[in-house]
Amino acid sequence: MLRGRSTHHAAAVVKCIGGDSGGAWPCAGACLLLGREDPALPKQLIRTCNLMYPMIGNALVEKAEVPPHLLFAQKMNREIFRQFATDPNDLDAQKDDCLMYPNKASIEELKLWPGTILQTGEFDFLREETMVMIPKLKEAGVFLDHADYAECAHGEG
Repeated sequence: MLRGRSTHHAAAVVKCIGGDSGGAWPCAGACLLLGREDPALPKQLIRTCNLMYPMIGNALVEKAEVPPHLLFAQKMNREIFRQFATDPNDLDAQKDDCLMYPNKASIEELKLWPGTILQTGEFDFLREETMVMIPKLKEAGVFLDHADYAECAHGEG
């Protein structure tokens, strides 16, 4: 429901959907789910998708070895994704599921997205996951911009 109206109501339009870190995950998921319901919905309802320091992939979660300064972030990400998982004890079973990890979405699914802006920091532990998304969004024709803040960690900038 948007402003008390069905999401199918022609007057229900959101100018921007956005979220940072783990909050970017439901925003990306909303674009995917709306596109699955009706391919026209994401662009009809949302003008721009802004993902800031997004938690949208499993690159950090799957790494066998990470530098010591990323161990806490890796453990935290695993625990957060366990909360999203249909089976919290088997994250591996969902490793290619784009509803679990939105950066796994196909080009065809991304073509349904509204224009998308990405933000990262030079030292953000989720930067790698976001960088994977840029060429896919460009190929899908929905990439608008990417701001990569120098000398910034996760959530700064």
